[in-house]
Amino acid sequence: MHRGTTTRQWHLLLLGVALAAFAVRLIPVLRGAGLTGMGNYDDGVYYSAAVALVHGRLPYRDFVLLHPPGIVVALAPFAALGQLITDLHGLAVARVAFMLVGALNAVLVARFLLPMSVAAGWVGGLFYAIFYPAVYTEHLTVLEPLAGSCLLMTLLLLRTFRGQADAGKVALAMAGALMALSAGLKIWGVVPLIFIGIWQLVTIRSRRVLWYVAGAGIAGVALCLPFLAAAPAAMWQLVVVDQLDRPTGRTALVRKLFDITGLNGFSNPPSGWSLLLIIAVAGYLMAGLLAWTRTEPRLPVGLAVVLTALLLVTPAYFPHYASLIAGPYAIVVGAAAGILIALVRHHQQPALAALVAGLLTAVAVTAIPVAGHRFGKSFPARQLAASVAPLPGCVTADDPLLLVQLNVLSRDFKRSCQVRIDVTGSAYGTDKLLLRNGKPAPRRLNTRWQRNLMIYLRSGTATILVRTAPDSLPRAMVAEIRQWPVLAHSRRYVLYRPQHRPG
Repeated sequence: MHRGTTTRQWHLLLLGVALAAFAVRLIPVLRGAGLTGMGNYDDGVYYSAAVALVHGRLPYRDFVLLHPPGIVVALAPFAALGQLITDLHGLAVARVAFMLVGALNAVLVARFLLPMSVAAGWVGGLFYAIFYPAVYTEHLTVLEPLAGSCLLMTLLLLRTFRGQADAGKVALAMAGALMALSAGLKIWGVVPLIFIGIWQLVTIRSRRVLWYVAGAGIAGVALCLPFLAAAPAAMWQLVVVDQLDRPTGRTALVRKLFDITGLNGFSNPPSGWSLLLIIAVAGYLMAGLLAWTRTEPRLPVGLAVVLTALLLVTPAYFPHYASLIAGPYAIVVGAAAGILIALVRHHQQPALAALVAGLLTAVAVTAIPVAGHRFGKSFPARQLAASVAPLPGCVTADDPLLLVQLNVLSRDFKRSCQVRIDVTGSAYGTDKLLLRNGKPAPRRLNTRWQRNLMIYLRSGTATILVRTAPDSLPRAMVAEIRQWPVLAHSRRYVLYRPQHRPG
């Protein structure tokens, strides 16, 4: 415990950080579409995959999943709860749970920094609480929040038991297990898993590192073996080969930096955003150099560098990926703030005071994108669900979250319907079509995926689309869909009765 700080003060600090983080994640959702609104596509895919698991369908063997099985296992309890309270409300509970995971992550950051100083704990914890990539991601049932928790718990374990003999061995084994679980959520977790192992090997220079390796091996096997045994070739193909073979995106380096620095919450970037980006990058670099002067935050500094490089070089990129660096960044910023504040207290130099004020201002600017945000899009579930409730047979959709909204996902499984969990992702998996240059065809050029999607849509007694038409389907297919009888419509959502082609 830091000198002059009571246990009660620590507890109050951690509680304050937790409440702030939870509120910052919950309020934009309540101001937006609510806990049962439409999230992003991945949010629906992962929860629907967990519902499929509850109904006895395994990823890789029975449906496409382009990620390790960790997220499906993690969401399975909420999917099981959904069988009692409807799938949609099970998803709502899961979203609240992931907001609590975000609050936990902010607490883990503060707890890591508290032995340095209370100021470091406050700044780091609150920085994480308001860091936009984390806020945006941690209101959805996606991969990054839990992967971030595993990483932060690993860092806290290694810091707490550093240098201890028997306890240190157990901590290393638990750290390895946590990092294996992180990689079992998102395959990118292999990078920090290996980096931390190398770091421990270099800093400890002891056979105790084998405990880290053993913990990782046991946890990885326990998580993945049941699914690998059921479909070894398919799991390897989908999780490793197809994931690495996904089409290269065109996200500019500057756009990635805008996301990584936490400025991506601005709906319309401010006029001086280029200058703001330069200041933000310089601020993070300065914070990293300051944090490196202390032993405790050096591993997070290294992780911040490695994960930033990973995000900048990865060909497949989406803005929510930036939350992967939220934990290390928060620790680095908090450690730097603590160091600067301690220097000001001891030397009382105006230049240092100005530097501290600048750093704290930068943290405050990070909160600006969060203010006024509304998360999610509303869906007319009541109107459209009433139309599909009496229908026999199956309901199909190009986004599984639509089936959750209509309260027919579990019903489809019970009726032994074909359910495409990752409709668009299958274009990179089972429906992958290679171009002449050997690269996977995008959906708009992938005739195999288009044909199989239409076969799936026609297999239902009702269908609804929100993602693929007209962007990814040929005009002829879009025209055919729009000629189908309309069962119901509300706003931009149209429920069609598919018509089968003769012969």
